[in-house]
Amino acid sequence: MLSRRTPRTACLFACLAVTLSFAPAAEPASSPGVGCFISTGDNHWLGESLPIDSKASIEDSFALLGRLGEHTVTNSRIEAHGGTAGISVDTAFKTSGLDSCTLVLDNVVVTGPKGVPSGANHIQVRGAKGRLEISHADLSDMSLSASAGAGIVLNASVVRGNSPFTISVPAGCSWVADGNLYGDGKFQIGDNTYLTKDFATYQGATKQEGSSHMIDDATEVGSDSPKKSLPGADLSRIP
Repeated sequence: MLSRRTPRTACLFACLAVTLSFAPAAEPASSPGVGCFISTGDNHWLGESLPIDSKASIEDSFALLGRLGEHTVTNSRIEAHGGTAGISVDTAFKTSGLDSCTLVLDNVVVTGPKGVPSGANHIQVRGAKGRLEISHADLSDMSLSASAGAGIVLNASVVRGNSPFTISVPAGCSWVADGNLYGDGKFQIGDNTYLTKDFATYQGATKQEGSSHMIDDATEVGSDSPKKSLPGADLSRIP
């Protein structure tokens, strides 16, 4: 049975509605902080979870993202080919620094094509956060170069070949090297060029590579012995 409102009751309901709509909200009770962090990435871990992570989970998530651009090659032989570069370390957003790419070469032998040097005889590092890290490697007929913002680390390695190498690191790039043996070639560091005969001058100008030196005979490096202590790749660990 439908009820019928009189004009007086209709007015009462209307006044009540207006009064409630303008009533101030009650002050929330004070409570201590819960010490949580809010993020939008929790569903990567559990599809039903709320967007609340612990500090450790957030730090691990960012660490994971930071490692997505890292690539490691170890105990391997690489024969370089290609028109532009034999090996290229590149980022999609080359100058913005929004992404990063790091290539680690550890205990590897990298060989470029013989004959007239071409792009294939070249390892290039490009991008604001491109990085090449080489250790205990033997680079034969290969040159290295970096673009602005990129970086190269070369330690305990041998750089040599039938053709002179070139290591080109322009201003604004990071170049860290030590404990290396070099054959015939040249270093282009910033605006300066150092030939092999200027190696001592190069060492003094860059203030590094104190334990590196030039070699005349390539046969003084390279060994199948697992106890090898000379720079370069340990061939006994490479299939």
